[in-house]
Amino acid sequence: MSLSSRAPNEGLAAAKARRQGLGRPPAMTPEQVGHARAMLTQPDATVSSIARLLGVSRSTIYKYLPELRPDGPKAIEIPLARVELEAPGG
Repeated sequence: MSLSSRAPNEGLAAAKARRQGLGRPPAMTPEQVGHARAMLTQPDATVSSIARLLGVSRSTIYKYLPELRPDGPKAIEIPLARVELEAPGG
């Protein structure tokens, strides 16, 4: 069977039947997104340094973590260390 005699979507149908993923894979896995969020809690971490460590671009970080963008859904909340204060003479 030559390539020209196949139906236009025959290859797609065969891939779907094999349950093979179609299209480009995601740039970041859910695990990488979690690592990026965890690294952002460190005060000296930058988007550039995180992107470099994960092997993606800064724009990819902003795509997967929209809360970092100024026009994103919400500003990121970085938890501060909790300090317990005791009354003198305690």
